[in-house]
Amino acid sequence: MAMSLALLDKKVLIVELDIRKPKLSDYLGIDNKKGITLYLSGNLNKEELVKPSGVHPNLSVITAGSIPPNPNELLAKPLLDELISDLRRDFDFIIIDTAPVGVVSDSFLLNRLADVNLYVIRADYTPKKFIEDAARYYKEDKLTRMYFVLNSVNMNAIAYRYGYGKKYGYGYA
Repeated sequence: MAMSLALLDKKVLIVELDIRKPKLSDYLGIDNKKGITLYLSGNLNKEELVKPSGVHPNLSVITAGSIPPNPNELLAKPLLDELISDLRRDFDFIIIDTAPVGVVSDSFLLNRLADVNLYVIRADYTPKKFIEDAARYYKEDKLTRMYFVLNSVNMNAIAYRYGYGKKYGYGYA
């Protein structure tokens, strides 16, 4: 999704806030040493946070940084709210990558920062229970403004049929 937006000439930032098990920086091949956990701990300047993705000039990344002993404490800091607010001026879209919803409380803490929560469901992979849990979180107002995205759909396995059946006609009385 981030790449699609970048290709539309939008300035996009991905913030890796799955700080317990960061994977995005590995996937993109970006150094993860200077990340958001250092910034939230007061050990890094804001100017050092945003890095080019190396994938597209319109796509930037803030990596997670080292895994902290106090993830909830860091994610609850007002400093994070201030950072996201400042970054909104520089980017058209900010995508926050979080830990899976319900596994840890991080996603609930980060709900305050999001205009929209996209719950990504992988076809033939995501357990139905996770989807039911997400619906419950929405009903309980733990996650607001929630939308579902279904990906990895095998379009060859989907049959679509339209028709009227074997007989079609008009009758007059």
